[in-house]
Amino acid sequence: MEENSLKEAMEAVKSSYHTSFYGTGIGTLGEKAVHATLKYYFEPDPACHEVKCLGYVADVLRDDHIYEIQSKQWYRLQKKLEVFLKEYQVTVVYPVITRKEICWVDPETGEEVERRISPKHIGVEHALYELYGIKEFLLHPGLDVRLVLLETQEIKLLDGFGKGKKYHATKYDHIPQKLTGVVTLKELEDYQIFLPELEEFSAKEYGEDRHIPLDHARRSVNVLTHLGLIQQIGSEGKAYRYGIVKR
Repeated sequence: MEENSLKEAMEAVKSSYHTSFYGTGIGTLGEKAVHATLKYYFEPDPACHEVKCLGYVADVLRDDHIYEIQSKQWYRLQKKLEVFLKEYQVTVVYPVITRKEICWVDPETGEEVERRISPKHIGVEHALYELYGIKEFLLHPGLDVRLVLLETQEIKLLDGFGKGKKYHATKYDHIPQKLTGVVTLKELEDYQIFLPELEEFSAKEYGEDRHIPLDHARRSVNVLTHLGLIQQIGSEGKAYRYGIVKR
């Protein structure tokens, strides 16, 4: 299966759904833009999209290969993977939004009111938190994970509270703008990119080293321990300490 270019995938979505989804106005597409675009990015033939398979619906199915695109709540993939991996090669795709431009839109007119760059920067290191939901499958010979690094435009509606109507406003969608890279995780060695530069560490210290929140760090450490890349080497107070497993 050949990967499409992001631009071609975006054009395919616009053509397929007949929407101004990638324009300045609000589109009418019910499916989220990143999800729809990545389906076309990995498989340009829409006949291979949303295919019924073994009692479930695969995002993409061509021949013996399934693509599942998942941006959050990866634990929901567990039952699907248990079934799909018995008969198919499965690629789970995780869109990592590394940079976003926030666009505030009037919900009544669809007109853009304000635009700015978000100060938040997300990297590959944030992905391990989500992989916790399918950690039992990560080294399955039939599975690989693709981290797709994207820059997007986030559409927010001015329908919230307060003077500017921004408080608790609706996050309408993320519109892909640029693909900056794809990271493939399949072999144990591929997961070494998540290891810290510390010889030993607590979950808190891991989070500080990788610049991720503590709750993300705890799950990330759990996944690395499950994979056998790190191990508990002691404790300090109520906190476990970990060390990298030498190979």
